[in-house]
Amino acid sequence: MKQKHFLLTALFASALSLAGCSGLGANAYNNERSIASDMNSYNLNNITQTSDDGTFSAQVGNMEGMDTIWIYDAENETSTELSYDITLYSGKLKLTLISPDKKVTTLVELDSEKDAEYLSASAQDSSAGTSAYSASDTVSFSLEPGENRIKVVAGEDTRFDMNLSMPEGEFGELGF
Repeated sequence: MKQKHFLLTALFASALSLAGCSGLGANAYNNERSIASDMNSYNLNNITQTSDDGTFSAQVGNMEGMDTIWIYDAENETSTELSYDITLYSGKLKLTLISPDKKVTTLVELDSEKDAEYLSASAQDSSAGTSAYSASDTVSFSLEPGENRIKVVAGEDTRFDMNLSMPEGEFGELGF
């Protein structure tokens, strides 16, 4: 009887701890403290990606949460530019710069529901029967001395294609 009670208690405690962590990715979207942390928390499905020589490309079937995609350890304060081409099919997505002092700056943000009229509509997405929205631009910003990072932060059920390029730093991969 005691062993059965112990097993039930352990199972209940495990379920509570998992429930406490579930949804962390989606809840982090507007939480600058979570974004600024060194932690990455995400659900990621159906991804094809490449990273090479200052460029990054990804086609993401579904992402929720946040993941560090770029790191640069600056010796001095310097200016740089991020060129991006993003097609958003669903959800919301932002690229955030995290400075060495943990300050979070949103570089790019797209929301398929709120910003649809501001984004250029592209061809119908034949696989889902929904509209896709594209945004392309270059954003300039300063890097502080120390480790600077860019995180991809995605809301619930976010699907997108992304092409990024920067002259400094190193792109990694989503999910690794």
